[in-house]
Amino acid sequence: MATIGSAKATLVNKIDTLTASATAKDTIYLAKALKENTTHHSFTFQGAWAATTAYALDDVVTTSGKTYICIVAHTSGASFAVGSNWSLMAEKGDAGTNGTNGTNGTNGTDGTDLTTTLTTAGDVVYKGASALTRLAKGTADQVLTMNTGATAPEWSDAAGGGKVLQVLSTPKLNIFSTTSSSWTDVTGLSVAITPSNTSSKILIQAMIPVSSSNADVGVLLQVTKGDTEIFIADQSGSYRTRSGGGVHTTYGVAQKQGTWMTNIMFLDSPSTTSSITYKIKAKTGGGTMYIGKNGDGGDDANRETYPSSITVMEIGA
Repeated sequence: MATIGSAKATLVNKIDTLTASATAKDTIYLAKALKENTTHHSFTFQGAWAATTAYALDDVVTTSGKTYICIVAHTSGASFAVGSNWSLMAEKGDAGTNGTNGTNGTNGTDGTDLTTTLTTAGDVVYKGASALTRLAKGTADQVLTMNTGATAPEWSDAAGGGKVLQVLSTPKLNIFSTTSSSWTDVTGLSVAITPSNTSSKILIQAMIPVSSSNADVGVLLQVTKGDTEIFIADQSGSYRTRSGGGVHTTYGVAQKQGTWMTNIMFLDSPSTTSSITYKIKAKTGGGTMYIGKNGDGGDDANRETYPSSITVMEIGA
């Protein structure tokens, strides 16, 4: 059992049940004991200060690196204020002196001098199997690609993707005629081209107005590479003539005055970078075949002449 000051033990037993039977001496002992105990404090640590919280006398809180003791019981507001409610007990000290710097690390290995690897303006460098490797500069219009083994870069020609690489054309403004039943070169309807790549294709286009002095005959055309047939129909039947274009004139003298515009288009795959000459050849099934005029031979304001042309285009593969 705790005692209060130097009061007798019997007095302690009467603290909660003090009545009128207590003697005056007992009352003096009790008052003295209470006075002695009011000089003894017991701190209650409440942790970090909080808003709208009830604090009692001798509560201890921390805030902003400092410790405070409550000197007046109260309920805290929205923000901490020392004022008349709190008294500073302790606060953090000044920052200490910086420690000594550590020891410097070991120097790294020197880098590679690329001037000994790259020798020409435009060269590039890449990591080879064991060392940096030089790739000599490519040629105009080449692009950087990966080799077939996917182990190193290399220069390659740019993919054409159907791009027109060059166009050449030959116009024919005068008249051509033949009575031959064999394939004959049409004078002035040829064009030479040199492909830039073996994978290129050549698109041949020809626009040729044809007529005949005779009705009911064939006036026939074909395109050749040099003198080799490259665009001509298969023979169908024992007597049909193979051709690459043309018309068959109809019955009647009046039809001889007509002119038929014939268009030929063919895509060739020459697989070469040497010069190629594409030509138009013609032949007739009878009478005189004309290119560039009507077939009756008249020369007046009601008769016309027409231009012809052959055009070739190199198409990137």
